[in-house]
Amino acid sequence: MPRRSSAAYKDKRQSARTRLLQPARLAWDGAAVDCVIYDLSAAGAQVRLASPPEAGAAVRLHIPLMGALDGEIVWRRADAAGLCFRAAPADVARVLGGLASPYRAAS
Repeated sequence: MPRRSSAAYKDKRQSARTRLLQPARLAWDGAAVDCVIYDLSAAGAQVRLASPPEAGAAVRLHIPLMGALDGEIVWRRADAAGLCFRAAPADVARVLGGLASPYRAAS
């Protein structure tokens, strides 16, 4: 599976985004903490958590009843972080089922 760079995340609007409040778990460097997914697409996600990892950290987002997706933190604030998934958008969409499309909806 090819690794996508942080630069690929900058074009995140290529994939339709879904706003939601989905409990999940974010793991990195031996830590695993509960988080809430606020924004999700086949390219990445915005998660809210008490103390996000630093930008550049490799992470795994565990979504109940769907599976886990590997990614990289591309930005962080005090209580939130944005991550891009390493898998291709079509592969991510398969993991997420109907929750995220690899394509942006036509305007």
